[in-house]
Formats: sequence, structure tokens, C-alpha cells
Amino acid sequence: MKSDSLLNPHAKRQNSLRAEMEEQRLPSLLVTNLTNIAYLTGFRGSAGVALFTSREGVLWVDPRYALQAQEQARSVEVIEERKGLLKAVAERLKRNKNQRVGYEDAHLTCADFSRLEQGAGRRVRFVPVAGLVEQLRAVKDEEEVAKIRGAGRITVEVFEKVLGGVRPGVSESELGAEIEYLMRKKGAEGVAFETIVASGPRAALPHARASCKLLKENEFVIFDLGAILAGYAADMTRTVYLGEPSRRVRSLYNAVVEAQEKAVRSGKRRDKPAGSRE
Repeated sequence: MKSDSLLNPHAKRQNSLRAEMEEQRLPSLLVTNLTNIAYLTGFRGSAGVALFTSREGVLWVDPRYALQAQEQARSVEVIEERKGLLKAVAERLKRNKNQRVGYEDAHLTCADFSRLEQGAGRRVRFVPVAGLVEQLRAVKDEEEVAKIRGAGRITVEVFEKVLGGVRPGVSESELGAEIEYLMRKKGAEGVAFETIVASGPRAALPHARASCKLLKENEFVIFDLGAILAGYAADMTRTVYLGEPSRRVRSLYNAVVEAQEKAVRSGKRRDKPAGSRE
């Protein structure tokens, strides 16, 4: 076996998964969550099913994604399936006599599970293992961190560029559209979520969609934006005030800043090892 330093990121993640499978005594694991499939293999289509054992990984896709899977997927065998992905998995499990198979119960419908169980036969015992891959995803590797930073960089650059156009008379939707256009232009796949631009009284709404409302002098404008890059997202919220802030506005701003700084200091204290000094 190659050393970890020579493996691609997806092979390393699959090795970590197999270690978890061994600890839980799972000879096989069926992965149906598309985000988990992307994490483990690199394939990012909208239809696919993967099966991992102690020795191999198999990814089934329908004909729409055959070429994409061949280009993107790493460290797995790619199989083009025309008759149903779960049906193909069930047949393989039945043929190989896999006796204990983990499955993502949080990401498989009752109807699909019933068909899978029936197709695999009585010898196959399915074991729910919700969160197995997610706990691996919680710790980001270097490649993931780089992608998150890239998404964050695009987000910041776009906001700084759009900030110059924030003025009375411009609509929220116009600014929202400009943000999304510039993100695409800078290489993002799109937005991580629906961009929020909310001004005046609408700034108090938790998830206000950008509307046709025009920005006015002496009001707050809330921006909530984030680019998505190679499947990894950024999320940034900023507040802008149009005009000269009044004493009350400054007081509100300072109260929020003070609360934020206290939260940051509190978090740093909790992160310090025992016996350390400030």
C-alpha cells in the first residue's frame, strides 16, 4: 500500500473511512448522500451511489454522468448503470454475499430501502450508520481548507467591489444580482445560498430576500453573501450605513462590536490548554 503522503486526498479519506468501518465491524458501507460521495470520491453529479469495502470502492452512475464520473472520481471503480442504481447495488451485494452492510439511514427513503433490502436477499443484513462519513468531514484536510479560503477570498473581493455602488436609489435586487454575477466572473460555481440584501426596516428580517426596494439615505443595509468553489462555501455578513451615523446608530454599532469581541475572547479562553496563561 502506498504511504499516505503519496495518496490523493480522496484515497486518504477512503482509508480513514475504512478504519472507521473496521472499528464498527462493517465489512461494507453503502453511501447514498451525494455530498458524502463527493467528499470520498470527487464525483459531484446529482445522481450516484457508492459502495466501499475493506479493499475496494465502486461508484454507480447513470448514463448522464458516465463521462463526468470518469473525469472526477478517484480511487473507485466507475460503473455506468442503465437499469437503476440501487438495483445494481442490491444485485452486487447478493452476488458477493455481503452479510453486514452499513447504510446512511438519514439519506435513504423508506421506499428505496425496502427495494434495496428485497433485492439484496435475506442473507444481507443492513445496519444504519448515520453520521459515519459526516464525522470524517468535520475535520478538514489541506485541500479542503484551501478551497474554503478560495471561496472566502472571492466573497470578500466581490463585496469590496460592490460596496462602491451602495448608494441611495439603487435597488436591493440590483446589488444582489451584481454580487452573484461578479462571483461567477471570478471563478465561483455560483452562490452558496440566496444572497441577502436588506435595507431599512427590512434589515431586521432574519432571512430577507433582495427585493425591488430602493436604498435610502440614513438607513442600514445588511449583506449576507457567500461564493461556492469546488463544492466548498463561504458565508459573510456585513452591515453598511448610508449617510452620517447618528449617536443612536453609533451606540447600536458599538454594542454589537462589544458583544462580538466578548464572544471571541470567551472562545479563545476555552481553547487554551490547561495551565496556560493569557
